[in-house]
Amino acid sequence: MDYPRDTLTFEHLRRVKVENCKSLENLFPHWVAASLNRLEKIRVEFCAIKEIVACGDNTPHFTTGQALFPQLTSLVFHDMPQLESFCPDLPTLNWPFLKELRVTHCDKLNMFPLVATMNKWPEGDDHQDISNQETHSSFEKGIFTLERLSLVDKDIQMIQNGKFSEDIFGKPKALTLACFHDENAVFPPVSLLQRFRNLQSLEFFCSAFEELFPDEGLVDEGKCLVLEHLRELKLSKLHNIKHVWRKDCLLSKILRSIDKLEVRECPSLTTLFLAEISFQNLTELVVMDSSGLGKLSTPRLSHASLFRYEYGPYPWNWRKWESDGDLNVAIQRLSA
Repeated sequence: MDYPRDTLTFEHLRRVKVENCKSLENLFPHWVAASLNRLEKIRVEFCAIKEIVACGDNTPHFTTGQALFPQLTSLVFHDMPQLESFCPDLPTLNWPFLKELRVTHCDKLNMFPLVATMNKWPEGDDHQDISNQETHSSFEKGIFTLERLSLVDKDIQMIQNGKFSEDIFGKPKALTLACFHDENAVFPPVSLLQRFRNLQSLEFFCSAFEELFPDEGLVDEGKCLVLEHLRELKLSKLHNIKHVWRKDCLLSKILRSIDKLEVRECPSLTTLFLAEISFQNLTELVVMDSSGLGKLSTPRLSHASLFRYEYGPYPWNWRKWESDGDLNVAIQRLSA
C-alpha cells in the first residue's frame, strides 16, 4: 500500500495561504515541509494551529539539520493564540531571501527565538541543548534581507532591555508596531525607531494608544532624521486614538513629510487634521471604517491630486468617486 508521502510531491508549490481553520493543529506534516524547496510565501491567519511543521519522528531520512523552505521570502502569522512553535524539532531555518516577517496576535510564540533560527544551527543532534550564549550569538547575526517587519509590545520590551544588537533586523523599509493592548502600555520611544535607518513606512496596529508620540516635543532639526523622512504613515485598529495632529510636536514634522496617509478602523478619531496644517508631499489619503470621524479639515497641499476614493460607512455620505483634480478641491466637493 502506498502512503501519500510516496505518491504526492509539492516541489513546485510557491505560495500557501490559510485562514479560519479552527480544527487544524499543524500546517504541514514534516514530510510535506521537507519537499517545499520552492515555497516563497506563507500566510496563516485565524487558525487554531499549535505548530507550523509537525514533528518529524516518523519521517524517513529525517535529519534535524535539514533545511526547510530555503526560498522563503514572506512569513505572515496573525491571530493564532495556540501557536507555540514553528517546528518542535528545530531544524535549520536558513532563509537568506526573507524580506517580510510579520507575527501578530500569536501570544504563545516568542518572536526572538524565531529570529534566532534564521541562522544555521551547528550540525548534529544536540542542537536542542544550545546554550543561551550560542542563542545570543545567533541573534547578533541578524536578518539583513528584511524589508517589512512587525514588532509587538513584548518584542519592544526585549529590545529595550539591551540584550540584542541594534542591527539585528538589518535595515527594513517598512515597520509595524503592534499589539500594545494594555491601556497603560508605554509608547515606543523615538530612540528605538532611530535604529531603523532606512525606514520609509511606519504603521501602528491594534493598540490602545490615545495619541502618537505623546511625550515627544518638537525635535531639534537634524536629530530625528529617520522619522522626518518617512514617506508613508498607517494607523490601523487604534480604537482609542482621538486625534492625529498636535501642534508643535514630532508628529507634525512627520505629517508634513509623508506622501501617503492611511487611517483604518479608528472609531474614536473625530478630527483628522487642523486647518492650519500644511502638507509638502501628500499625494494619497485613505480613510476607512472610522465612524467617529465627523470633520475632515482641508489641508494645504503643494502638488497633490486625488486619484482614488474607496467607499466606506462614513457620516459624510460620500459616493465612490474618482478625480485627477487638486485634492483640496476634491475634498471640498466630496464634503459638500
